[in-house]
Amino acid sequence: MDQPAPLTHSPAHVSTVWRLRDAIIAIVLFFLVQIVVAVAAVLRGETSQERLVIMTLALSVSSSVGLVLVWARLRRLSLHDIGLTRLSRAWVWRCVAVAVAALVLRQLLALGIVAILPQLQEGAELLTQALVPDGWGARLAVLLLGGLAAPVGEELLYRGMLFGALRRRWGFWGAASVSSLAFGLFHMIPLQILMAMLLGVVLCWVYERSGSLWAPVVVHLVNNLLALAVAMAGLAIIE
Repeated sequence: MDQPAPLTHSPAHVSTVWRLRDAIIAIVLFFLVQIVVAVAAVLRGETSQERLVIMTLALSVSSSVGLVLVWARLRRLSLHDIGLTRLSRAWVWRCVAVAVAALVLRQLLALGIVAILPQLQEGAELLTQALVPDGWGARLAVLLLGGLAAPVGEELLYRGMLFGALRRRWGFWGAASVSSLAFGLFHMIPLQILMAMLLGVVLCWVYERSGSLWAPVVVHLVNNLLALAVAMAGLAIIE
């Protein structure tokens, strides 16, 4: 059975082939693409919330995955080089368990925060409404893009590039803190920023312990699918 690696100062269990400037340039380009397309959609007069949500998710996935893979190609890096190494079956099940536990604990924390600061719930409710469209075709698209595809792109960017680049400089906790802060800010809604930051630290932890970038992808994927499924079932969730 695979034994988890210790949280040592050594980055031996995490791919550190990326330079910090690689990560910064890729994330800046990622945001610029989102902004340009969002402005273009507004100028076109796009008013359908369903189409806007699906378009945003599709763009996020394609731009994040595309940027990292093109960058890796330019630097002649293989998938193995950038951390996409084999993940054992034991680790897959560990990741599923971690995802479920993290989702439940974050929900409990979010409920406590909302009880103290109820105004923070409004933004979270608007996000839930946007990600739960009326049509089943649109819901399936959201599940495929937001639940399955988006975690791959976000992990390539935030854990693969940014955390990996910072890991050899600042050790685990420094790299996890900064990359998780960046990941949280990407989500923009105040309560979601905090929840995403906490999830980001968990994702860095499973990457560090497993040595494979597929581990945080699995945790992120299970988290998103569960959160979307619960929301689409009509149950209250703060994510």
